[in-house]
Amino acid sequence: MIRQFRIFLNQAKNSTSFKQHFNFSNLANPYSALNHTLLKNIYIFKQEEGYCGYIIKDDETNSLICVDPGRFDVAVEHVKIMETQLKCKLTHVLCTHNFHMNKDTHKFLTYNDSVKIVAGNQGENITYHNQVAYDIKPFNIGELAVCYLYTPGHSSDSFSIAITQVNENSTKLPIIFTGETLLISSIGDIQPNAHKQMLETIFKLKSFPNETLVFPSKDGQLEDLLFAKSLDPGNPVINLKIQLAKQAMEKKTHILPSSLLEEKNCNPYLRLHDNQILKNANTRNPIVALENIKSLQNTFYNSSK
Repeated sequence: MIRQFRIFLNQAKNSTSFKQHFNFSNLANPYSALNHTLLKNIYIFKQEEGYCGYIIKDDETNSLICVDPGRFDVAVEHVKIMETQLKCKLTHVLCTHNFHMNKDTHKFLTYNDSVKIVAGNQGENITYHNQVAYDIKPFNIGELAVCYLYTPGHSSDSFSIAITQVNENSTKLPIIFTGETLLISSIGDIQPNAHKQMLETIFKLKSFPNETLVFPSKDGQLEDLLFAKSLDPGNPVINLKIQLAKQAMEKKTHILPSSLLEEKNCNPYLRLHDNQILKNANTRNPIVALENIKSLQNTFYNSSK
């Protein structure tokens, strides 16, 4: 169901400059990100305005889990297709936060009144869920271990959702759904006076294994990649992802997922320790650097319109 990630890594293996950033001996390892056992169980569908939703199949219970579904009328059609093709049923809807694209998630109960709609317990008052998840208190859906992590900064109710397949044949590597917090080569908007919170969130997400696959609620945006390139023009990771983003636009597909290792090498907000990024931020204070880089990004967007 996901091909772009393999295309990215296969192209990268043939890039001499890329090898300066990555050790591709790990690609033959059954526990590498390339061989992530959950990849074959994840379906990506597009929403409006560049947003994406996800459907995951749990093999043990033969059930479907929809993550950040967005508009109900769009998501439910994809759910129906997957239920028919895979002969299974939707059992859970997981939401990273109460943003406008998830506002009608409660309508899934009109489709299947036994669906569990799960949201985190922090931040804004939410009314669309019927099950609450707590920070770092995992629960199981069949052979999938699900853990909500409180990751504020973009909004007061932002959670990231880590899911790990746990069976004797799985790689035991997590995937993480980051909503609008961590994006491809970027981050989402930051709430006023929440830069310290966002920095703490970034450190929390960076602590995951390099092989972790990142699934934000938005596809990779070319303008985000071009901004990252403006800060580090010779970065081969960024340059290759720009090529893939342009190809994806032509083919009307996506460049998801990304790996955490890729993001550590191309996402300026995960490189606030890097001299190349700090030079552009004009400070060595990480909180001020975060604020300055975000300001530069906003200026970059405005100037490119």
